Amino acid sequence: GVHEKSRPAANRLKKLQALRKQSLQKRFGHETARRLFVERSGGSAAKAAGRKRLAPVPSETDWARLKDDEGKLNDALLDFHLDRLAVLSSVANRVHAFSSLFYTRLTEGGCKQVSTWTRSLRQKDRSGIFSKDVIFVPALDSVQEHWFLALIIHPWAPVRMVAVNGELPPPSNRQTFIAFLDSLDPRPEALQSATEPLELQALQQQATGAQQRQEKAVKLLREYLKHEWHTCFAGTDTNYCADLIQGISLQVPQQTNMTDCGIYVLEYARRLLDNPRLLEHLCTHQASPPQLMAPVSRSLRQRWQKLGARLVADADPRSKGAMAAIPTPRAKPEMESLERADVDEVFEVHQGIDFRNLPMEGSPEEKLKILDFYLPRLAMSSNSADRVVAYESIFYRHVLQEDWHQALKMSSEIRRDMAEGIFTRDLI
Repeated sequence: GVHEKSRPAANRLKKLQALRKQSLQKRFGHETARRLFVERSGGSAAKAAGRKRLAPVPSETDWARLKDDEGKLNDALLDFHLDRLAVLSSVANRVHAFSSLFYTRLTEGGCKQVSTWTRSLRQKDRSGIFSKDVIFVPALDSVQEHWFLALIIHPWAPVRMVAVNGELPPPSNRQTFIAFLDSLDPRPEALQSATEPLELQALQQQATGAQQRQEKAVKLLREYLKHEWHTCFAGTDTNYCADLIQGISLQVPQQTNMTDCGIYVLEYARRLLDNPRLLEHLCTHQASPPQLMAPVSRSLRQRWQKLGARLVADADPRSKGAMAAIPTPRAKPEMESLERADVDEVFEVHQGIDFRNLPMEGSPEEKLKILDFYLPRLAMSSNSADRVVAYESIFYRHVLQEDWHQALKMSSEIRRDMAEGIFTRDLI
């Protein structure tokens, strides 16, 4: 005992890590234990998270669910992706993503069951989750086995200071509300446009189910927020007016089968975390921005398999494919080197033109070739590459000729990466 206490803290930590690794190897085997333990060593997600513990890499059985077109995502896949999307986002300090088990525990055991889930946040900041603007809550409807996403917007806003003569006015004009992004929540217009009786009945059942689970979630999350406020600010002259919190259902793309709900939850979260302007629009207007309502790609599972592979490579420091920053693919591979070298040095000869000894004068065709060479590359190599898109000059010719097939073809690369296509950009 005496020797253990005198041992430096770093040595004790190494010993505990080694014991934990041996325990995992006995329970799961060597390969699975390595995946569960490896995130401790680094990776851009782990570095971005700081001391926050990230969800472990899913097992091969879990990944099989994502590969199977009829497979339904489980909590391991949701937590693995959502955790990393949140910490790698440019708004990471403004958001918090709960584990997919949080809502299940809250449903089963009430607020006391999840009272310690934000302890690490409270240790950093007394305000805990109330220091955040948006809280992501992936939730499972256990009756219908359906995943949906709840966003708690401005959780700090219902607070009222108590004075001698009653409550003081609110410190902000912001409102707290809970936004639901549900892929089985048909709009009224969808019900009106249904022509077949069976189709209408199915849509009505989906709408009723969505309303019931959202009402239940509002009640549970109100109670949780009030309990959490008293945990953070016990003894202060404040009231948390949870009754002011309302729930709204956002218009979002709807799934076309009964198994893709988890994929849609991840896609909603990715769109919001990739583009802070969408989050700001949602918080300000309490409505879906157009980019969030855009249809999803038909190859959604394949895209998330690729993204998952990149996140796994990033989690393993021994992998050569570790990411450098945000996980969502943006630029073409041949453009990535532009971040480390000047355009004139990398591309000296293009389409038969030597750009090292280029005369200032030339035919209009040659000038267009020069423009087509430089403009897309300058756009892709700029600091604003994820906010702009630059077409080649042939695009406008297609527009003049109303050749929409060829014009749309030129933006197919962007749509492959993001279903919203050019509407994710600020400048074209």
